[in-house]
Amino acid sequence: MRAHLRSRVAALALLWGVGPSSACDDPTVVVGKLPASAADSGSRSAPESEDRADTGASAVDAGAVAQPASAAPAAPSGGAPGAQLDDARYHVSIEAGSRDALCAGRGVPLTGTRANGTGADCAWRAERQLFAYGICACEELRLTGPAFELDSFDSSAGVYRPGETGSAAGVNGVLTQLADDTRLLGSLMLSGREALAVRAQRLLVAGDMKTNAALRVSSGNLRVGRDLRSSGEIVASPGSLQVGRDMYLPSAASGVDAASVSGRVIETGDVRVAAPCACGADTKLDIAALIAQAANANDNALAGFAPDALALPMYVTDLKPLPCGRLYVTRVELPGLSTHVMLVPGRSALFVQGDLHIGSVATLAITPAATGELDVFVGGDLIVEANSTLSLGDSAWPAAVRMYVAGEIRAQGAIVLAGQLYAPEASVAFPAPDGELWGSIFARKVQIASKRMHYDRAILRAGPTCSAAAPQRCDGCDQCPQDLACVAGRCGACTRDADCCEPASCTDGRCQLLTSTWP
Repeated sequence: MRAHLRSRVAALALLWGVGPSSACDDPTVVVGKLPASAADSGSRSAPESEDRADTGASAVDAGAVAQPASAAPAAPSGGAPGAQLDDARYHVSIEAGSRDALCAGRGVPLTGTRANGTGADCAWRAERQLFAYGICACEELRLTGPAFELDSFDSSAGVYRPGETGSAAGVNGVLTQLADDTRLLGSLMLSGREALAVRAQRLLVAGDMKTNAALRVSSGNLRVGRDLRSSGEIVASPGSLQVGRDMYLPSAASGVDAASVSGRVIETGDVRVAAPCACGADTKLDIAALIAQAANANDNALAGFAPDALALPMYVTDLKPLPCGRLYVTRVELPGLSTHVMLVPGRSALFVQGDLHIGSVATLAITPAATGELDVFVGGDLIVEANSTLSLGDSAWPAAVRMYVAGEIRAQGAIVLAGQLYAPEASVAFPAPDGELWGSIFARKVQIASKRMHYDRAILRAGPTCSAAAPQRCDGCDQCPQDLACVAGRCGACTRDADCCEPASCTDGRCQLLTSTWP
């Protein structure tokens, strides 16, 4: 199916005259994090004094100006470590300005303004807020297949190469099941307190592992490439737990003797792990408020795009380009026995008031051209009927397509993921054991049987760069350009991991995802 859709899309792409995007040689990325407050919203505890720096490892119509009204308070943003929620809160709205300006821009078309009136020289970056983790699960993550590997690549720098580190998994609740051979080529953040039983033959965490849960390494093997921070007890047989750098434990914690630690064993008074995923009611993106803005201020008239343009007839088989700009529709309805390939040649934002519904035996393929970007905001549910397929994005550049779902995901058919899926109220399952996932997933519950998932680090640089002269003022490291940290209200070099927004680490004064090729 994917090969067939790509061949059709490629033909239209040639007609439109679009080609591959230019390469980028810079492998570093900046990672943002939703902020702190109660345990469910990602509060960061005070950094331990032992933290250290790591020295290793479109032609468009002009004239009209869309000015969306300010959105209801939605996603707060990451302030400096320890910031209170009220001090870090953002009002999020759709990017304003002319259609020309939006079509010529890049990144997620959202802007954020501090509720308390504080300012920063560089723009708030939603990309860093919502898609910093390959997998973010608010309540539960289950890896049900015989083997699973989460790695990463940078689509702006070239094609995928297997085995690259730099992807993190975050779980606010519980990691209830592991594939028998689980390889997480990045970090694992687990803030729930239900015990993690490692019964798998192998659990490899190539980066840091931070957990509030007790660890039970019974019949398997747990290997952590960098630091292990655990606030619970550790029960393991000798040799079954290996730590590549330091291990942080509460004072008088059990399990030290069972671990093989290459660095130091550090006892601290408190090793609380902050919730990695912003799942609280006051921290999630208010998708409904954004769609309400788009209903009142959009580019439909300039684009010649009707609110019912995607309520398609029965038996349709078509391939149509989506106009650039802010587009509002009442619903997306693809009846059964239909195929619709939606090519995205430019930068588009599609706001769907109701459901996105794919009928039985139907296919909807959303495919960006090399220069295209698409954000889809769904106010209702995402429904994929039996024997149907939603193909979201292209594995050559998953960072280009982002879908936000306010409601549930009801999928009897298949979701072919090659983009970013943000659905904080939904449970999502990918049951195909031979499938591959590309991009990132943020959901209430996540179940994956697929063998592999490839996080696209390019998503974190998808937005515009900061043009302000240095040193830039900042309220959080989600605003700092390139790979700088926000220290004492100014963007600058980091000196320890705690200066960086997780899951980034401090390397040679820079906040970076640690990337290398794992054996």
